[in-house]
Amino acid sequence: MQVWSNRTLIRAFAAGFALLVLFGGRTAISQTTAPRDIVLGQVRTLHSSILNQDRPYWIYLPPSYASSAESGRTFPVLYLLDGGAHFNMVTGVVHHLSAPNSGTFYMPESIIVGLPNMGRTHNMTPVHIDSGAYSENSGGAPMFLEFLRKELIPEIQANYRVTQERTIVGHSLAGLFALNVLLTAPETFAHYIAIDPSLFWGDQYLVRQLKDWRAPDADPPRSVYIAQGNSPLSDYEDASLKKPHEAGIRNFRKLLEARKGKNTRTGFEYFATETHRSVVLPAVWQGLQFTYKGYVPQPAN
Repeated sequence: MQVWSNRTLIRAFAAGFALLVLFGGRTAISQTTAPRDIVLGQVRTLHSSILNQDRPYWIYLPPSYASSAESGRTFPVLYLLDGGAHFNMVTGVVHHLSAPNSGTFYMPESIIVGLPNMGRTHNMTPVHIDSGAYSENSGGAPMFLEFLRKELIPEIQANYRVTQERTIVGHSLAGLFALNVLLTAPETFAHYIAIDPSLFWGDQYLVRQLKDWRAPDADPPRSVYIAQGNSPLSDYEDASLKKPHEAGIRNFRKLLEARKGKNTRTGFEYFATETHRSVVLPAVWQGLQFTYKGYVPQPAN
């Protein structure tokens, strides 16, 4: 009987392992399926007669949208301003808070419409002002809102299975725009999330408008969530805006509480460790949970 030394056994094992890697590895590679893309959404374009330009928008559809078992189901829509900056983040948050495979069920699965910026200062500011921060080319918000109401929202309603429940999310100047919609056309959205809104703008223009505003008790129920970053830690290019920024949010909140009407639910959160830019992620997370507080998931069809 042949007796193998330990060294011989090791050499034989090494040779066999090399053959396994060489041929077995080739077999494994040949059986690997072709790579597939992970797709968050689609980019579509709508020609706006109101704005006289082609406006791209980004669409995210929730996991259940394509399910044959859910073919008759409709979904609420979240309209996301500054979509080019925040689309990936917000789709991830909404997916985690709503999708069946996440298991949290804090909110309903939702369609997201992201709007990349094209002339941000112009589109987000309520009126033209001659001087001050973000005054150049200001005052296009009424026309941009008309685009949303008369062109984009009907486009989404015509092409997707949607409910009448709509949320708008805006940060900074886009938060200013969202709150201006609340004051001028509140029925446009059911839910408003304004993140560190630039309420200092125009010498607190919206605060002054709010002084004469009353929300009729007959308004449909809606929610308004305002988040604020820690301005002393914020990354404003102009340090002189920090105190006016804090004062604008503080003054708007106080007036809104006094004039909101009984069918409007308001929430506010101060994020002490977040700056003007970093506050967006936690504010979206917390804001959506506030918006859908008490949400009860509906059983699948």
